[in-house]
Amino acid sequence: MFKRKKKENKKIEEKNEIESKKDCIYQLLDDKIIICEIDLDKNFTYLNKNFQNSFNYGKKELIGENFTKIIHEDIPSCLLDRAFLTASQGDSSHPGVWEGLIKTKNKNNDKCFWNNVFIQGIYKKDILIGFSILKRETNKDKIASISEIYQEIKKTGKSKNFC
Repeated sequence: MFKRKKKENKKIEEKNEIESKKDCIYQLLDDKIIICEIDLDKNFTYLNKNFQNSFNYGKKELIGENFTKIIHEDIPSCLLDRAFLTASQGDSSHPGVWEGLIKTKNKNNDKCFWNNVFIQGIYKKDILIGFSILKRETNKDKIASISEIYQEIKKTGKSKNFC
């Protein structure tokens, strides 16, 4: 029993150390980047501090919750399906990446954000285990044009360029 407890504590320490290193690396990249990681069921497994601050969620509130919790209703579900399909195509040395604009909402549903989003597969020993999602601000010109396309998809269920 004592050995099992010691082994569990060591795993927890290693996980905390990995998360701390991720935070440091991501902070070096850009202090305005919002970052999260999700598993294959699209449940949150990691949130950086910028994510928590932007969406008004604590880490404990979202870890294990589904990613769609923060997605605004204006975003067609087929767009997210396409994004994750694209991001899942690749391997550990050449992961698939999807880039596009996604509208999200905060905890209270009183603030919406349009972000340029990058979704990339996370691999462990060449097996896809989840996705890393990086978000950053975008310009208003991009928002206006993509909003019209997303509205078309929501109305008709299709678009020439998406889904």
